[in-house]
Amino acid sequence: MSERSSVPSPVDGLATITPQRSPFRMQSSSAPLSLRSNIRNFGVTATVLVGSSASRSQPPSSYLIHKDLLTSSSPFFAGALNGTFAEGFDQTVKLPEEKPETFDWFVWWLYSGSLTTPAPATASCAASDGAPAPPPVGSALMLSPTTGLPINKLSTLSEHTDGELRNAAGSPKYFLLLDLYALADRLCVQALGNEIIDTMARLSEATNSVPTPSDTFILYEQIRESAAVRALVLDLFAYKKTDKLLESHRDEWHPRFLRELVVKLKRGGGAESLDRHAL
Repeated sequence: MSERSSVPSPVDGLATITPQRSPFRMQSSSAPLSLRSNIRNFGVTATVLVGSSASRSQPPSSYLIHKDLLTSSSPFFAGALNGTFAEGFDQTVKLPEEKPETFDWFVWWLYSGSLTTPAPATASCAASDGAPAPPPVGSALMLSPTTGLPINKLSTLSEHTDGELRNAAGSPKYFLLLDLYALADRLCVQALGNEIIDTMARLSEATNSVPTPSDTFILYEQIRESAAVRALVLDLFAYKKTDKLLESHRDEWHPRFLRELVVKLKRGGGAESLDRHAL
């Protein structure tokens, strides 16, 4: 089953969950925000190789990213780049199992501080000692996967907009957000995970939709059991009129998702959510 074959499903009636501040957010430091304001003072970079080259048909994508942003945002990168392992010595981290198209979103968030809000453009400048200026906010040094040399010296990452989180019909791309959440969770980037949760709740409310059956397979097979995003998705289904959708959708839902949804409705959904469903 293709995780991108189905569009997010609209539900009966009006959307009824409006999280003012998501209860699923995790506590995280605001250090990356202050670091981004000093981006011009950064000089040390690290290389991140994303994707596998085992098949030799697709070489890994190479990213040259400021080390301070990586290590301040992610304990995973902090341990790798500041430790005594091989990654710490050559300042290179390999992520062969990750997808470059998902990692692009992480890098955009890392430099812009938002999934879809572009940062103000800044003019590049050279350091006083003649060294190349660091990438402006929203950019990263991109290296050719074949030659290892910088592409056009400094390539600006594609600007991400809210529209890129929706398909042609305007429905949210929950699969993209879940893939990105899984990456953020593996890299221990709590701030990004929080923003993804807020974004999913906002888009679900704005479009009165919920994830598709194929999305539930990503949720239950690629994301850890105790992840906050699982609770959010269960709440979206519990507090919206999804009976007809669950019963009639042509694709199969993940069995553990269905079980946990029934348990939530019977034990922890509350009278309000029970009124919306026929058990």
